[in-house]
Amino acid sequence: MPKRTKGSGAGSKTKRTQRRAEKFGGKIAKPAKTGGIKKHSVPKHRPAAGVGAHGEDGDSAPRKKTFKAGSGNKKPFNSKKKPEQKPEKKGPMTKADIKKAAEELKMTRKLFRKPSYGVIQELTLSWEKFRAKTTTPEDKLKVFDELLPKVKGKVVEVATDHKGSRVLQAILKDCSEKQRAVIEAEIKTDLITVAKSQYGNFVVRAMLEKAKKPELARLLGLFKNKVTAVARHPCAAAVLDIAYNLANKAQKAAIIAEFYGAEFAVKAYSASVSGGEPLTLEDALKDLSKEGKKSLIGHATKCLTPMWEKGMVSFNFAHRVFAEFIQIAPPLCKADMCEHLAGDVALIRMMHTLDGIRTVCTLINWAGAKDRKKMIKTLKSTVGKIASDEYGNMVLVCAMEAVDDTVLMKKIVINEIKAALDEIVAHKHARRCILHLLAPRSPRYFPPLFTALLPSSDGSSAPQTSKLATPSAGVPYKPVGPSGVPMRNTEDDDGDEEPSSMQVDADDDEGEGEGKGSKKDPAKRRRELLEGKGGLAESLVQYCIDNADAMLRDRNSADVLMETARGGTDGMVAEIVGVDQMRALHNTIAELAAAPRVTDPDADEGIPEHLLEQFVSSRMLRQMALEPSLSTVLTSDGWSDFPCFGATLWKGALKGRCADWVGTHAEKVLAAIGSCGDANVMKALSAEVSKCIKPKSVEEWLAGFVQKQGQDQLQGSKGGKGSKLATPDAKGKEKSVTPAKRVTRSKAKDDGGIYSKKVEENIAALSEAAKKRRKVGK
Repeated sequence: MPKRTKGSGAGSKTKRTQRRAEKFGGKIAKPAKTGGIKKHSVPKHRPAAGVGAHGEDGDSAPRKKTFKAGSGNKKPFNSKKKPEQKPEKKGPMTKADIKKAAEELKMTRKLFRKPSYGVIQELTLSWEKFRAKTTTPEDKLKVFDELLPKVKGKVVEVATDHKGSRVLQAILKDCSEKQRAVIEAEIKTDLITVAKSQYGNFVVRAMLEKAKKPELARLLGLFKNKVTAVARHPCAAAVLDIAYNLANKAQKAAIIAEFYGAEFAVKAYSASVSGGEPLTLEDALKDLSKEGKKSLIGHATKCLTPMWEKGMVSFNFAHRVFAEFIQIAPPLCKADMCEHLAGDVALIRMMHTLDGIRTVCTLINWAGAKDRKKMIKTLKSTVGKIASDEYGNMVLVCAMEAVDDTVLMKKIVINEIKAALDEIVAHKHARRCILHLLAPRSPRYFPPLFTALLPSSDGSSAPQTSKLATPSAGVPYKPVGPSGVPMRNTEDDDGDEEPSSMQVDADDDEGEGEGKGSKKDPAKRRRELLEGKGGLAESLVQYCIDNADAMLRDRNSADVLMETARGGTDGMVAEIVGVDQMRALHNTIAELAAAPRVTDPDADEGIPEHLLEQFVSSRMLRQMALEPSLSTVLTSDGWSDFPCFGATLWKGALKGRCADWVGTHAEKVLAAIGSCGDANVMKALSAEVSKCIKPKSVEEWLAGFVQKQGQDQLQGSKGGKGSKLATPDAKGKEKSVTPAKRVTRSKAKDDGGIYSKKVEENIAALSEAAKKRRKVGK
């Protein structure tokens, strides 16, 4: 009989009826068309005519009598057949039964889908034993010895499971080196696959963190020629970032080199293996021809574009390669980066490293007005957190110098600074945002490393120093135009050659503000950020009046108070708030310094130290006393007779009390008032101090403070005790230099030798004065 096929329609129905009639003989009656259609029961399949019961031809087995439906014949009773037993009716399933059945079904499916699921379950149960705090390290090692043979050959499958991954991480944390080697040996065979797994990447991270230097070098070698592919995967990129953070300089350079092409990657990898000097992008550009440079930039663009398009910019290795690439990137690449990152929160994730803020500041300096507004809007509600970051605060400082839309800056940045003024003023890093408005680019608060991130002083978008794109760096790539981007070298180009996307003239950047820096005068922009009713200047002065005592005692807040009390650079803050507010601030500080001195040894220890004797406040008061009067800076009405702070401090706190303070830390404050520039105050101080310092004269007393300072500077210049510069030790190695000393050294270099010349002049003058005193004594 031919195979039946499922049909549809009236024709198929007719054929089925005919087949049934031929098979069972006779015509099957059609059901009566009543209210409900009742199907006739179809007999079970029987062997065809002429075929025996056992499949043989002939009459070996008699054929059973068939009973036709509706014939009236009854089927004989079979006594051997047991009556059917109806199943007992069970009650409704409880929630526990339903849950148990679902768990059993789930387990069956998982065992069918994951062959190693049973091993994972066993590992999970063992994990509950050795994770307990009461389990000793020796007992843990015994459990690990029992478990490792069971996972042999299945480590990769177990590592990619969400439960198995956690168990392997726990084992790698507490196991011995021999046991760790067993797990690592299997994962190494398919490291990249495990690193890309949602759960397996955590196992690879644990391997990297526990690996020693030789083993770390072997693990880093497994990423060779796969860095660019791994960097575009979200899970694997996190593994690569940990490997990058653990690597040394040469290994880091080898990782970064893969973004610039295979040729440069081979050289960098060889240097990392041999232990030589790490190769940089400068080295790559030096040895390449013009076509090679174009190829390098094209390869880097191809590898990095997917990263900033996907927003995968939160990794340290990404910050490093972006910071290098953006210095040589063509304008089209910079425009693409601005387009994708301007309104994306991924931009904030780049602000926690030095390389990250280099990239962000370059984009802010180069971007157009529209993109800058998008970047500022992205910072909304995160200004306080960014300002408190060690590097993120420089992004806000850069925005204050580059963004011309001061209304938007006040609405988003300045208002959030005002709302968190208490925390920002006292924070070591956040206070730079306020200090920049009070004293822009002061070397006291901004080292050259940070000042280089800001727009150049001529108003263009190019940073002040560009290590990769300046002729002094020895990079013969392209000259840098005023926009800070490489310009096309027309002397080397053929006239018939069409410019490629990598050869874009500086004149092509005719967009809205793109690459042209700020158009507004820096002083005007600074004034607009400070002024206004209830603006930052007024809020800051009022905050200083209310919290002057606490600010003077705090090392971070004292700088903000001092810059505010001197009225800011060019007296801008004083001019905005007015004479009355500045006089109130000076008088408040003087009143605090006029508090009586506690000399009773049995006095309560909870009494704070006097401002004139406390370490921080005494030095800040001395520095404020040396500042000239605001009348020398401001010429408008009301400022002509404004006294200097030294005169206010003398009249309000020290006049008639010199005898109490001579011989204490306050003595240096008195000496500073003696050089404040107010003739009447200096005369009155000399008359009162002369009674307390006999047999010395006032000139000798004042020279003693200056001479001591000059001797310290002399020792620093010679590299002796108290030197500010690094000196070689007994073995000839250079001692470590602290950041503060490094800033002092940079200051001496950056000012063209003026700083050191002043020191030499002071020392010479002091030497002459000492000789004269000796002659007079003889």
